[in-house]
Amino acid sequence: VFATDTAAFSDAWLRNNPRRPENYESWSDALLRLADEGRLDRQRLLDASLSGLWKSTSSNVLSGYHQLHQRLAPTAAELDAREAQYRDLLSHRTGHVVGFALRQLASIARRRPLAATPTLTTMLPLFSLPAKAHALAALKLVGRIMQQADQEGREAAITDAAHAVLFEALRHRESEVQEAAAQLLAAGADAWDAARVSQWLRVDGEISAHARAQLANLSGAAAVPVAAA
Repeated sequence: VFATDTAAFSDAWLRNNPRRPENYESWSDALLRLADEGRLDRQRLLDASLSGLWKSTSSNVLSGYHQLHQRLAPTAAELDAREAQYRDLLSHRTGHVVGFALRQLASIARRRPLAATPTLTTMLPLFSLPAKAHALAALKLVGRIMQQADQEGREAAITDAAHAVLFEALRHRESEVQEAAAQLLAAGADAWDAARVSQWLRVDGEISAHARAQLANLSGAAAVPVAAA
């Protein structure tokens, strides 16, 4: 069933229908029951529901796959084992799939640090999506990653990746995203050199007044690039 373009797992409306027969069992109900009984490999179901997200262009089909994954309620160990798969989904073309991946990664990040540089690198494409919710959720992860990196002694690769992500976020069309990115840039002021600050100031005319004010208030940063311009 995971090899076909099927909406069989988008079944919440059927499961919640008060008119459904008492003994009704949807596809996802059946798979969950068989996994609970040990008649289906739970790990295989978790992996298949993720790989299915790359096999369809239908929003309804994709929703069904990640809804099934969530209904399986992965344990902490199962989430950890699939961190790279969730991370790869940050570059997915469909917004709600990106949102699902962000939620899974946030669940991991609440318990332990994510792989910093790979996570930052793979989230770059999501800032081209128009919706602000995913961008803001991603920036919360960025803030957590930067905070952890500061505590452990930030590596150059993390600084470079964080700068690339925040610069993309700064250019997002939604002012709320721009301002959240500017706030993180200001919070990490000590990590940025004059060349990077100068790069932000070149998009000055594209961002909100509040975001501009946050960048201008970077400790000692604005004066150097402006004088060099």
